Amino acid sequence: MTVTYSKISNFTIGLLLLAFAIYSAQGSLYPEGGSIISQLTILVLFVISIVYFFKTLLLKNKKNVFYISWSLLVVINIIGFYFTAEWSNLLQFNRFKAILGALLGFYPFYYFAYKGRINYKTFELFLIVIIPIIILQFFYNQANYIDKFDNENVVNNVAYLFVLILPFLFLIRNRIIALTLLAVILYFVIQGAKRGALFAAGLGTMAFIYYIFKNIKFSSKIKRIRLYFTIFSGLLVVVYLGFKKLFENEFLLSRLDALSEGNTSNRTEIYATIFNFWYSTDNFMNFIFGFGFGSSLEITGGYFAHNDWLELLSNFGVIGVLIYLFLIFSTISYIRNNNHSLQNRMMLLSIVLIWFFMTMVSMWYTSLNTFLHAILLGYIYGNEARKKTFYKL
Repeated sequence: MTVTYSKISNFTIGLLLLAFAIYSAQGSLYPEGGSIISQLTILVLFVISIVYFFKTLLLKNKKNVFYISWSLLVVINIIGFYFTAEWSNLLQFNRFKAILGALLGFYPFYYFAYKGRINYKTFELFLIVIIPIIILQFFYNQANYIDKFDNENVVNNVAYLFVLILPFLFLIRNRIIALTLLAVILYFVIQGAKRGALFAAGLGTMAFIYYIFKNIKFSSKIKRIRLYFTIFSGLLVVVYLGFKKLFENEFLLSRLDALSEGNTSNRTEIYATIFNFWYSTDNFMNFIFGFGFGSSLEITGGYFAHNDWLELLSNFGVIGVLIYLFLIFSTISYIRNNNHSLQNRMMLLSIVLIWFFMTMVSMWYTSLNTFLHAILLGYIYGNEARKKTFYKL
């Protein structure tokens, strides 16, 4: 039996996605906390991703600003950890592992998209696997919280996982299925009672709604009207159920009221501490290059920033923030370019809206779950690089 390049590609993609799915199932499907299963799956994820990091570097194509900025973000974290981190500090080590797990996932999908080996079906199959796992993790986390604190009012961090899979809906051809999944996502986001996740999901949902109406291109007026009616009816059901669930959740409503009263879970104090420490430094090198990997822990007395910009500012100074800005601005440039497909532009818009909001109130690039966005970004920018190469040819 001949092993073709296509089979190798499909096997590698499938293995990478399966490794992430199995790693994400810690707790609900097998014991968490350094089990042999989790160690093997994260090793598979790292090995495959590192191999394709170098393979993308060797591609004979002009790398755009996004690819360069993304790679610089990877490199400064590796260098920063190697030279400045306390390797015995478990918090710093786990943070480094999460960053690499998230960011390196970009490269295999960039490479295979560039080679034309990935299409929407890959992500549809992945959703079939990952959504049940996320749901199981949600209930596992909820049960643990109730058991630990003896409190039914659960703030469930798994809600952010549902937010992160929202951009995958753009790749689902059947709009009824996509809207059904949207309803499921919003249900669990509301049930999770995470205020940041709720706002981020709202931004991503608006981009998706705009896309499905903008994408109706049937030549027949009757068919177009029928499709508008079907989609509009489906959206009404989703919105109704979403608001119904929201107003039934008194705990979440009380947390939203607390936000209006200035209750930000002490994050304002953490933000001010980190910014003032950086701003008041007398060392010009620290001002430009930061204080080293994980330095926010020392600055705040044991807390990470819970804000990507301030985490970068404390770790890598102005340089780190500039690299992140280039990433954001390059995505905006892509979205504004009408030469790219509407699907990719709107999917990227949903990613960047969720991404930017999460950078302000939570974690994005420092969370391993960001792998879910990284693979979509690799798919989008790999396809762009492929088109540019073939146009030149």
